[in-house]
Order: sequence, then C-alpha cells, then structure tokens
Amino acid sequence: KHKSAFILPHLGSATKETRTAMANLAIDNLDEFFKTGNCKNKVNWMSKSIAFIGVGNMGCPMAENLMKAGKNVKVFDVSKKMLEIAKKKNLQIISNLNDLITADIETVITMLPEGKHSKEVYIGENGIINKVSKDCLLIDCSTIDIQTSIEIGKKASELGIEMIDAPVSGGVMGAQKATLNIMVGGS
Repeated sequence: KHKSAFILPHLGSATKETRTAMANLAIDNLDEFFKTGNCKNKVNWMSKSIAFIGVGNMGCPMAENLMKAGKNVKVFDVSKKMLEIAKKKNLQIISNLNDLITADIETVITMLPEGKHSKEVYIGENGIINKVSKDCLLIDCSTIDIQTSIEIGKKASELGIEMIDAPVSGGVMGAQKATLNIMVGGS
C-alpha cells in the first residue's frame, strides 16, 4: 500500500523527521479509522458521538462507513435532498447545527464543497467553534484553500480546540469503499 508523508504546516520548528513521523501516524490512524472506526495506535479518537456535517456525494458514504464501524454518527446538511438520502441509509439525521453540536459530541467531521462553507460552519456568525467542548476534535475533510484552513485552525487553537485539516482524494468510489487517501495537517 502506497503511503505519502505530508508536511504539517502547523508544526513550525519541528524537524522534517518529526513531521514525517507525525504525518505517518496521522495517516495510519485516519486510514484505519475510516475503514474500521478504530485507530491502531491506541489513540482514542472518536470513541463516542461523531457529528458529520456535509453528507453529499462524498460525506454520506464516509458517514455511513463510520456508522457501519459501530460509531454513533449524527449528520447534518443544508440540503434536504441529501438528508433524505442519508436517512435512507439509516444515518441519524439532525435538522440543524444547534441540535447537532451537543455536549456528547467528541468529534466533528466536515465534508463541504468550498472554503466559504467550511469558514461559515466553523467560524461564521453561528459557527460551531464556539459551541464544541475543548475536548472535541475537529476534522475538516473538505478540499479547501490553505488560507481558510489556516484561519479556521488558528481560531480553534486560540480556543484550545484540536483541529486537523484532512482533505481526501479517491472520489465517490473511494468514499463508498472506504479507500480514500487522506492528506493530514495539524498540530
């Protein structure tokens, strides 16, 4: 299986070897997580409730795979059509972001079409970054511009919240088969 190590921009002065080791650890864990719902390195990511925002062509099968792996996944999308499709796949539908982000949410995953959508969801006027607990892990799987990712990550960091920028490649088929390549950046 081919693996790539990606430079993690938020690690600042860390050595290349440290960045590579951390990237490989993150890739291994996220790879394993999206296939089985578990992490091989005993990292207790996503052990309870997961809020998944954006259940379109990519997000719906990703959320469905997490549910099949035994995770408690609650989903939201602004598109009623996408929510109906998710409902047919037995995903737990939540009708608005305020009801989605509750005290039991330990992980939020977003899969949104553009940076402006990620920015609005995380740090907009009603952004979730002010609603999640400090123990919540934020994972943005959207393929967005680096400036937006850095802006959201900086705000999360200021609030003491962990965030991972984790865009994916592999298309809809990869999402359905749980074979996406995940490019990880974070601290």
